[in-house]
Amino acid sequence: MAESQSFSPALKRPIQQNS
Repeated sequence: MAESQSFSPALKRPIQQNS
């Protein structure tokens, strides 16, 4: 799960994790 940190292959879009 390397891409799941900043990019979700299921959503096909970048996820901005601004925590």
